[in-house]
Amino acid sequence: MKAVNPNRLAGKERCGSEPVYVPPIMIKSNNISDAEFAAFVKTNIDHYAAIWKRFKEKRSCFLGFFAGNLLWTCFWLVYRKMYLETIGFILSFAVLDNLLAAIYKVLGFKLPFIIISLSNTILNLALFGTFQNYVYIKFVERNILKLKKKYGNSNDLIAKLHNKGGTSLISLISFTIIFAAYLLLAIYAYSHTNAAYQYVQ
Repeated sequence: MKAVNPNRLAGKERCGSEPVYVPPIMIKSNNISDAEFAAFVKTNIDHYAAIWKRFKEKRSCFLGFFAGNLLWTCFWLVYRKMYLETIGFILSFAVLDNLLAAIYKVLGFKLPFIIISLSNTILNLALFGTFQNYVYIKFVERNILKLKKKYGNSNDLIAKLHNKGGTSLISLISFTIIFAAYLLLAIYAYSHTNAAYQYVQ
């Protein structure tokens, strides 16, 4: 990690042999130090430092609605290396989609598929925006504690935190390609299925 300007450091916190930028707003935790948190999060640390502070003070699952990530939802999850959470989001999207369709059917609403999907998308985004900060903070906390249990406070810990945390542009690009391929395949399949149905009619 590139050393930062010492004037920006909150105190003289070090993890291993390298100084780590720690925003002044952060407070101490018995289990995770500010330096360890900063080393894991890496990018956009000031934003997440404020969320981390609120979490340690309130231990609340609602840590502020953040609309900035709503437009790329699971892409943000992949970018932040939250792969299991990405799968969970996709599965919840599919479950809610079918659940809403069943509810509309029971209520006697004959709505187009696109309307059902749109309402499902709005509901998912509302839930995601409400709890995404909490999910990420818990992800950070869980992984740091796991690495600390394995490596202790050794000089190797900072390198492990850097490798495990942060962001992954390669994962984001790979997921985008897979998503685009799936989307094109779905559009192709839908258009051909619809054409075949009209032909039979």
